[in-house]
Amino acid sequence: MKKNHFLFFCALFFTSSQVSSNCTYTGPNLILLTMDGVRHQEFFKGTDAYHFFKLKNSERGEVFKLFWKKHAKQGIVLGKDKNFKLISQNAISLPSYQSLFLGQTANCRNNSCPAVSSETFLDKIYKDLNLTSKDMAVFASWEGLRFAVSNNIDTFFNAIYPNVRTDSFLNHQIVQAQQQSMQDLPHWSGSRKDEYTFNAALSYLKSHCPRVLYISLVDSDEYGHANNYSQYISSLRAYDRYIDTLINTLKDLGQYGANTHFLFSTDHSRGKGVNWTSHGKTDESNKEIFLYLRGPKVSADGVVKTDKDQSFTRKVVEYLMNVSSFNPLEDYLK
Repeated sequence: MKKNHFLFFCALFFTSSQVSSNCTYTGPNLILLTMDGVRHQEFFKGTDAYHFFKLKNSERGEVFKLFWKKHAKQGIVLGKDKNFKLISQNAISLPSYQSLFLGQTANCRNNSCPAVSSETFLDKIYKDLNLTSKDMAVFASWEGLRFAVSNNIDTFFNAIYPNVRTDSFLNHQIVQAQQQSMQDLPHWSGSRKDEYTFNAALSYLKSHCPRVLYISLVDSDEYGHANNYSQYISSLRAYDRYIDTLINTLKDLGQYGANTHFLFSTDHSRGKGVNWTSHGKTDESNKEIFLYLRGPKVSADGVVKTDKDQSFTRKVVEYLMNVSSFNPLEDYLK
C-alpha cells in the first residue's frame, strides 16, 4: 500500500475507534457479513496441501485463527461436515446472493440477472419494523449486490460500489473511505478493495448504530479466479481480523451491542485441486458453505452437526429480528 494510503487508514482507525455514546436500545439489531467464494477447506481446516509450494512457511496452517480461538464457541457454527449447502442451482455469485436474501432458489443462472422482484429479508425487516433509511445500511465491494439485496435498493442506505455516498449525516471518515477507494481500485473491474468497504462500514456502525448492517466483501473470490492462492489466503486472514474487530466493537457498544446478532457466511465455495479457481454448477464442493451466528437469542454451542441449507439463514434472521414468530433454532440440532 502506498504511504498516503497507510496514513489514511491509520487516521481512519484512530477516529473510528471513538465509539458512539449515542447508541440506544430500540429492539434487536443485526450485522451480516458475507465473504465471496471462500472455500470450506480454508475456513474449517486451513491452507490446502495442494497449494503447499505456493506459500511461504509463515503463510501455511490455520487461516481463521482469531475466530476459532476466541469466538467459535460463543455462537453456532454450521457446515463443518459439509452439511450446510447452497440452495442456488448454480454456485455463482449473483444467483447465490439472490437465493440467500430471498430464502429460496432464485430464478437466476448467472451474474447478468436483473434485480430480485420479490421481497428479500432486508425488505421485510425494513417494512415490518418501520425503519428509516439510516437504520438499514448496506456496504458492498462488488457492484452486483445491488441486484440481490432488495427489490427497491434505494429505499435504504447503500454504499455499493461504485456508488459514493456523501449524505449530510455521514461523518468525514465514511465519506473519505469511499472517495479514497475510487483512487485505489484493484486491477480487476466491478468492485473496490475490501479494506475500504470494511472501514467505511465499521465507522458507520460506530457512529450511526444501525438496526441492520450488511457488509459484503469480494477480494477472496477475485484472487481465487486469478489463481493467486497466497493473496487469497491473505484476504481470508484479513476477514478473520475484521470478524474479530466487529465482535470486539459490539462489546464496546453497551446495550446496543449486547442486543446485536452477528452472522457471517459465504455466497458459494470453490473447486478442488486444479479447479480451485472456478465455481459453477457441476462440482458439489462448490455448494459446501458455512454459517456462523451469535447473539442474545443464540446459544453458545460451537460447531453443530446438522443438515441445513441456505434457506435457514432467512428464517433465522427474521426470527432474530422479531419479524417472524417461527424459531428455526429450536430444531437446528435435529
